[in-house]
Amino acid sequence: MKSTSISGYGHICCKINDSVLERTTFTCGDSLSLNSDKLASTQPSPVLQPSIASAFSNMSTYTETTIQSIFTRYSSLDSLFKSFCYIEAQIHGRLESRAISEIHFLNRLQPTNKIIQWAKHNKVPIYY
Repeated sequence: MKSTSISGYGHICCKINDSVLERTTFTCGDSLSLNSDKLASTQPSPVLQPSIASAFSNMSTYTETTIQSIFTRYSSLDSLFKSFCYIEAQIHGRLESRAISEIHFLNRLQPTNKIIQWAKHNKVPIYY
């Protein structure tokens, strides 16, 4: 797992089970760094029903020609979203530890014995 884009948020990354997807939305870009105008016009969309409005702010001002040129450049919404450096997920509702499928420790950080024991007990792989 690459650490460059997430290292500013910490040194531990958890991969979440697919069961959480049904209640997850996303936007392209970091909502913490957006100003209030852009935040108001960026529309999170469900991960299972992605919308181009999650990739661009002010979509309502785009002409049909502009939108068509975006789709010409990318073969699918998936390829469009993958072109962004940072995709932010918003998980709605409680996130319990059983939703964790992997734990990644970045920048040579070592897991504590307690985390190792928990991961073994719950059959969650740890990478470091």
